[in-house]
Amino acid sequence: MRRKIYRAFIGLVVTVAVFLFGGFLCNNVTAHASAVSTSGLQAGDATITDVNGNAIANGTPLDKWTSYSVHYDWAIPDGEPIATGDTATVQLPTGAVAEHDTTVSILDDTGREVGIFTIEAGATTGSIMFNDAFASVGTNRRGTLQFYVKGTTITAGSGDDWGLNKIGWISEKNPDGSPAKLTWNIAFNPTGQDVGHAVVTDTLGANQEYIPGSVVAQTGEYVTKSDFVASGTTTPTVSQDGNTLTFTFDNVTTAINMTYQTRPTTLDNGGSWTNQATWDGKTVGSQIAWGGSGSGAGDSATGEVILNKQALSNEEMLAGAVYRLQKADGTVVASDLVTDEDGQIIYQNLPVGDYEFVETTPPAGFELDDTPLPFTIVAGQTTPVEVFATDKRENSEAPGEDGGGTETPENPGGGGTGTETPGTAPENPGTTPENPGTTTPPTTPSEPQTPEEPQKPEVPQKPEVPQKPEVPQKPEVPQKPEVPQKPTVPQQPQKPTVTQPQKPQKPTVTQPQQPTTQQPGQSGSATEPAGSATGSSVAVGGSAATPAGSASGQATTGVDGQSSSQAQGQTTTGTASSASAQRLPQTGEQHHPVVFWIGLSLLLISGFGYLTVRRHD
Repeated sequence: MRRKIYRAFIGLVVTVAVFLFGGFLCNNVTAHASAVSTSGLQAGDATITDVNGNAIANGTPLDKWTSYSVHYDWAIPDGEPIATGDTATVQLPTGAVAEHDTTVSILDDTGREVGIFTIEAGATTGSIMFNDAFASVGTNRRGTLQFYVKGTTITAGSGDDWGLNKIGWISEKNPDGSPAKLTWNIAFNPTGQDVGHAVVTDTLGANQEYIPGSVVAQTGEYVTKSDFVASGTTTPTVSQDGNTLTFTFDNVTTAINMTYQTRPTTLDNGGSWTNQATWDGKTVGSQIAWGGSGSGAGDSATGEVILNKQALSNEEMLAGAVYRLQKADGTVVASDLVTDEDGQIIYQNLPVGDYEFVETTPPAGFELDDTPLPFTIVAGQTTPVEVFATDKRENSEAPGEDGGGTETPENPGGGGTGTETPGTAPENPGTTPENPGTTTPPTTPSEPQTPEEPQKPEVPQKPEVPQKPEVPQKPEVPQKPEVPQKPTVPQQPQKPTVTQPQKPQKPTVTQPQQPTTQQPGQSGSATEPAGSATGSSVAVGGSAATPAGSASGQATTGVDGQSSSQAQGQTTTGTASSASAQRLPQTGEQHHPVVFWIGLSLLLISGFGYLTVRRHD
């Protein structure tokens, strides 16, 4: 159990390490898009207008609390390659920053998106990211872009004498990023004069509605020109008459900072909402601007392709071949395109890309060749792309054996009858007038037709019968004596080499030598019934021999360790055969294989038991 936990822990560590290392590598891989060369998107190229649509000169200081519209007319040079992810940088006019996080789709005349403009609130630059829509549009690529910004300049002289001020902003957004609520801020009496009864009239612009109960009014003071410090709250009386709101305050003695909210009723007004407030003879207006618009268009680059269909043998132009035109990825562009009487298919206004012609039906009398014929339309190419295809006549063995196109010219060349030639000659001019000019050479191929008789020597190919001498190769049958090589199978008797494992038994023989020291030793002579004799008992390499005779002498056991012992006066009772039977167990020569296997079995059982116990732990 402990081992399982350890292995699981190691696996978890390795997995976490792989994810961390893989994430590190992925985070360090950055996809770099190409920058598109454009014109009309620089800071000085922008056209600026105020909330009322009045033009403002580029470079004029822009008020921090005012929204402005900026408009660009951009273009991409002809031939500039564009791929998905390529970007163009848009610079804001000097003194302007993005009023909100803004995203604008760039659409073509059909409403298809060709790019997306994005900019973050407070940023001075944005970017247009193009998709592959312009990849096949090579000329006259142009477009427009419009969105809203605000200034960064606080207007001089707008101190505490401004009396009344109003601004607005988007306070809530829908999941798709469109405005959900608009907040309007009205501030008056910045100097904290005791004005008593005060009435503020506010006129809402179109496409918005007042949210009842959303008014929050604070009392306090402006410690700087724009920083308000609240000291309390007040509740005005609110009345509504159509788009006109009236806020009535009693006993005003401090500066008032009030907000309320409206809800957009439509987003089809260009993303702009206006509002005007009036107090004490002063009227101020404000605008909340959101979104923008963009367009993009161009002239698609197209090309022309011409397929030329010919006979393989004589380059005769073939009519009636049917082809399918498809993109390289297999998308079908046009089907059932048929070669005309000139053997051609002409296809125009083909967008830039890789294409293939595939034959679906051959001309009459010809074999089908449906091998795709690839070609490429390149932007800016003014000449047609030409593709050549050939077909082989049916039942023709070689290109030069197209009998149909050459035999008919032979008649006019060697016929001699003026009437027969008119019968066939008109057909030739019907295909290609040049054939009569080339038919005179085919008269000589008539000579190769006589070599067709040498083809009869194909009968001499019967000498293939001499290949029967391959029968003499039957002497290879004598090679069958290789079968006697099968005696190599007797090499299997090498299995007796399995006795070699007995060599490990020799070490076990050394262990039994210890019992030889335990042999009973007694002084005196040993008498065997067979008589007395002086001899020796020698065991070498695991074999033992015990001669009959007296025990007086030397008993030597020779093993791999060359150890020996001598015992004189040993007493042996019984015949020589019985004495031999008692000594064999001392060396273990007959029983040690059994002991080895028993020991090995016990070892395996012990190991299995140990593992079982460990698993249960």
